[in-house]
Parts: sequence; structure tokens; C-alpha cells
Amino acid sequence: MTIRVRMKVTKTGRIRFLSHLDFMTLFHRAVVRARVPIAFSRGFNPHLKIAFGPALPVGMESETEYLDLEIDPFADLLQITSGLNSTLPEGVRILASKVVAKKAPSLSGSISRYAYEVAIAAQYRDRIDERVREFLSRASVIVVKEGRQKDIRPCIESIAASPDRLCCTLVDHDQIKPRLQDVIEQLFGIGEINPCFSELRARRCIAGRRISG
Repeated sequence: MTIRVRMKVTKTGRIRFLSHLDFMTLFHRAVVRARVPIAFSRGFNPHLKIAFGPALPVGMESETEYLDLEIDPFADLLQITSGLNSTLPEGVRILASKVVAKKAPSLSGSISRYAYEVAIAAQYRDRIDERVREFLSRASVIVVKEGRQKDIRPCIESIAASPDRLCCTLVDHDQIKPRLQDVIEQLFGIGEINPCFSELRARRCIAGRRISG
């Protein structure tokens, strides 16, 4: 018998340049080093029972990444969290841990809203409010990926502008998972996301609600 534990984890600093696969490997190794009493899958090639949320784009910071582990029901969750935080590198910290029902929806099926903060370089700040209003008034925003067109306008829930930042909330819609870079490219009319938009932060939301703390 095992229990399912959900952890909220940061991915900041230099760690933001790790790919999703490398981040998974890093966490798997930390679990082994911290001697977490984790469950393994069955079969000829058993693996740790850890499930990660949707991949974060390389270079983007987040303080609301999520992962689920299946562990011994008699394990001390506080001790496990402390042990992992002592093992994980700078930039990766477990901010919260809690037991969730094993029948609860998976992370990939639960996370459907994404809040982003983008720092804007000075050369892109002119008329930013007007630019955002015009963009949000569009009936459609078409992007082309791998020769296929898709309209991401229904995925754009809101964009709020301040003098040097954008706060953008995107949602999954009709099997379309929006990408922040597509929104930025369309909003500013650039061919690919510019290095001026290098400061990017994400905030994940579960089951349509932002989880704070």
C-alpha cells in the first residue's frame, strides 16, 4: 500500500536552463540520495513512481511546478521534504507537500491554466497599453506550427500591461495548449521570441484555480 504525495517545487536561477528531461533526472537522483521510501513500478525495468506536471519551457523560471510521488504511508512527510531540500541544488526547493487522493486527476489532466510574467525591454514599451488592447480585440490569432494553422485567441484569457512588464494568463482550449512564446511573437510582431524577453516567470494553476502559498 502506498500514498500519493503532491509537491510544489521551484525551478529558478541557473536550473531554469535545464530541459524538462534533465530536471526529471535531477529529481530522481535526489530522491535516491535522500533515501525517500518511494514505490517502484513492476516489470522487467522498474522505475520510481514520480509523475511530473507539464514541461516548463527552457529558460523560464517558476515557483509553482508540481510533481506527485507514491511513497510508504508510514513515512514522515516533513522529514522527506527536509531531506530532499538538503539534497536538491540551489534553485530547486520544495515549498509545500501534501497527501492527495490516489484517484485524484493526474497533474497533466489538472493543470490547464498558466499565469506568466514577462519583463519587457525598453525598446518594446512604447504604446504597450494600446498594443495590448488592439491585440485582445482580435477575433483570432493564427500561428503556424509544422505546416498546420491553429487559432490561439480562445486560449488567451487576459493580458495586463504595466510600464515594464506583462502579466499574461493562458488556458488550454479545445485540445490546444498555448505557448507563451507564440503570444509574445504575435503581440509584438517578431519572427521569434527576442532575447529582450529573457526574464520570464510562470505560475501554474491546478483545476482552474491558482494555488497560493
